[in-house]
Amino acid sequence: MADRPRIVAIETTARRGSIALGAGEQVIASQPLAFSRDYAADLLPTVDVLCRQAQWPAGSIEQVYVSIGPGSFTGTRIGVTFAKCLALATGAKVVAVSTFEAISLNALDLSPPPANLVVLMDARGGQVFAEVFRLAQGGSGYETVCAGDLVYLSDLLANLPHPVAFAGEGVAVHKQALLDAGGMLLPEELAVAKAANVHRIGWRMAQQGRFSEVDAIIPVYYRLPTPVEKLQAKEKDAKEKDAGARGTG
Repeated sequence: MADRPRIVAIETTARRGSIALGAGEQVIASQPLAFSRDYAADLLPTVDVLCRQAQWPAGSIEQVYVSIGPGSFTGTRIGVTFAKCLALATGAKVVAVSTFEAISLNALDLSPPPANLVVLMDARGGQVFAEVFRLAQGGSGYETVCAGDLVYLSDLLANLPHPVAFAGEGVAVHKQALLDAGGMLLPEELAVAKAANVHRIGWRMAQQGRFSEVDAIIPVYYRLPTPVEKLQAKEKDAKEKDAGARGTG
């Protein structure tokens, strides 16, 4: 099995997650998860069913590839936690895969693939979490031009190469602004990452020896949950008032 390790690929960062099984480079099965960002109840049964169908005994998984974000707070956290637990239970090695890179591979389904691509999520307040890619030489994938970061949409649109295409869950939110900027919008079905693409990227990284220590894997969120943001805003406001009071005392 050394040349064809048994692999589970996990994607839970978006509104529709999925699981894929891989035997080495080949994806042998995939299954979408429920339309929900709370995947806690669905992950283990789905992996169990897929492994039984593949006739993989419990504990035979050798590698786990997990999409670590940027993504939703709940879904991303659950997926990463599940991947860690699965790795600890089976002794599998883990590869942490960028969600935006997995989404970028969706653009290869277009003919021809766009030369420039922006993957973005809405972060509210006129901001987006975005990463800029360009088509790699040979057209086999995308290379990062500007790493993922939180930016104002207006600033992003003012500094883009053209022609440019947009993908990600932020496209539906900012559709008109992206069209006004002369962008092409990828179809909705190409907006989210797929476990099969997580496997594709994870396999390449594994061949390069880019495994992660289980304890070192940290989810990447494009924004915090609303209650946390409100709490942080209150704490910041309180600190500023306290500093102001000391300054006038």
